[in-house]
Amino acid sequence: FTFVHVSRLAPEKNVECLLDAYAEVERSLPPGSVRFIVAGTGPSLPALRGRASRSVTFLRTLDRERVLPSLYASAYAFLFASTTETLGLVVLEAMASGIPVIATAAGGVADHLVDGVNGLAFPAADVSACAAAMRRLIADRDLLCRLRSGARATAEARSWDRELDRLDVSYREVLTLPRAG
Repeated sequence: FTFVHVSRLAPEKNVECLLDAYAEVERSLPPGSVRFIVAGTGPSLPALRGRASRSVTFLRTLDRERVLPSLYASAYAFLFASTTETLGLVVLEAMASGIPVIATAAGGVADHLVDGVNGLAFPAADVSACAAAMRRLIADRDLLCRLRSGARATAEARSWDRELDRLDVSYREVLTLPRAG
């Protein structure tokens, strides 16, 4: 069972939470039954490498159009713990590849992640809750299949045209508000 994470590896991404949750899951399962692939580079990479178990694979930053789709497609679930995303593009990319997301529903990720529909949500920085969500997906293949379908449907419902239309409506609403002052 392969989990994947893609991001700039910096403190605000809270990849430490994911590594700790993965280590908890890994200890509870037979050797070799899970793995975790982390793609990206950044200032936290050395510390993350030092913290990770041997079964975690670190990849460099990958080509978003040619390589990342294959990485997403090779995984069972996408892990994400950042609470500072404005859009959460990697979450949508994972969903577009038909893999459910286990993430903290905060910032832009909260606009896309629906717990039990296209992924599983866990509270910010809650290692035990993240590990529980990971175990749940590993153990429940029916849930995994439902979340895969929900993830794909969520991504298909998004497009740049639809997002720009939504943004246009928001701007028009703001422009009709009375001016302060």
